[in-house]
This record gives sequence, structure tokens and C-alpha cells, in this order.
Amino acid sequence: MRTVTTVPERLERAAAVARRFVEARLGEPLPPICIAVATRFQLARCAARTAAAVVGGRAPRLGQFLYGLCMWREARTGLACTLLAPAGVLVIVTRQAVGDPRLTDYLVHEFVHAVQAHRPGRREQMTERLRFDLGMAHLDEARQYGEFLRHEAEEGEAYRIQAEHAGLSPLIPTRRSA
Repeated sequence: MRTVTTVPERLERAAAVARRFVEARLGEPLPPICIAVATRFQLARCAARTAAAVVGGRAPRLGQFLYGLCMWREARTGLACTLLAPAGVLVIVTRQAVGDPRLTDYLVHEFVHAVQAHRPGRREQMTERLRFDLGMAHLDEARQYGEFLRHEAEEGEAYRIQAEHAGLSPLIPTRRSA
């Protein structure tokens, strides 16, 4: 990925608004965050390289390729992603997202994930999962299930806060009386 020293002004403004909202809403500071703009292909390649760096840089090429392929597939519908980085968190925003009117909402979602990744013990759990995803370690079924549940709970929290920022009231199912 080409090194860019400046972030588009629109992205910079949206990130500042998202940061203030997330820190106020969660009452937790954001960890160090680097934001990059990329195509789908660049996102996948950067994600695989960053994952390898987080786990120590010794990831097998096949593991990196398969991880990158998964990220490329997810980028078909996602407009941004949050990754552990050796020092903090990397948020990759697709070029398509930079021009989207909901850019700040997307960044709110990703910044919630950044905070989650730096809660006590979570970074270590996520690194362990990365080692598994890259083919460097084994996770037994119980640990995979626990990680799946943690991930789903974190997605729920991120989507709730994103919806709140977007001004959408939460949809709460109610029981009908018979």
C-alpha cells in the first residue's frame, strides 16, 4: 500500500467527531489509532501483513494468504475494518467509504472496536485468535466458541452505538398479549 502522509480532510473531520462521540458514550479513551484509506485488495494485503506483525511476523505465507482472502471477501460489503496493530489499532477505510455520507457512523462503529480491543485481557485473546487464523496455533472447540460469542457481543455493542450516533432508536422486540 502506498504510504500517505495526509488523511483526506473529510476523513479527518469525521474521525474527530467519531472519537468524541465514542469516548463520551463509552467513558473510555481510544487507544492509539492509525487510519489508512485503501482499495479492497490493499485492505486485504495490509490486514494480512498487520496480523503477521502482531503475532511476531513468523506467520506462514499460506496462513497470511487465507487470512487476506477472508478480509477481501468481507470488504465486499464492509466499508471499514479495525485491526490490532503492533502499537495500538489500525482502522482501514475503503476509498468508497470516504465519500459516503455515513462515514462518521462507520468510524463510530470501528472506534468502538478499537476501545474493545484494548479492554483488559482482550488484546491477548484477539492475538491468540489471530495466531489460530494464520495457522500458527490451535484453539480447541470451547475456546473457539467463547471467541465467537465475545465477537458477536462486541459487534452488538458497536452496532448499538453506531445506531445511536445515526439517530436510530433501538428496535426492541415486544411480546404480544394473547
